[in-house]
Amino acid sequence: MTMAHRGAWAACLFLLAAGSTSAQAPAEAKGPPGLVVPPGMRAVAVRLGKTDAATGFILPGARVDLVAVARDGADKAVAKTVVENVLVLAVDVTQPPADKPAEMVTTLTVALTPADALKLSQATEKREIRALLRPPEKK
Repeated sequence: MTMAHRGAWAACLFLLAAGSTSAQAPAEAKGPPGLVVPPGMRAVAVRLGKTDAATGFILPGARVDLVAVARDGADKAVAKTVVENVLVLAVDVTQPPADKPAEMVTTLTVALTPADALKLSQATEKREIRALLRPPEKK
């Protein structure tokens, strides 16, 4: 993956119609909760910053809080919650090439309202995004 590709994923918005999937399945198709964009929402892909152990537990259908982290000097960081209780639609983990050792790149596709999609897009401009996994809700 080139640096241009990595930058393109930093705040990529996919404006899928409500009820559609990336595979363009019919709106009436039923499936796991993470595969269909809920009505009134948008599917938004966001590249996560540093990958930590919890990232491996984030699966489609999970709920996360997305936090923007900005560096304030060499040893200070400021974190701010951008959106809370967000449905994860898809998870993509890209392994770096063997000749260029680096961290794995994780991209989440999440369901957001149009207003929250704009908030997240602004937050990714100069900040790193972290995902905080929420516990499953009881039904």
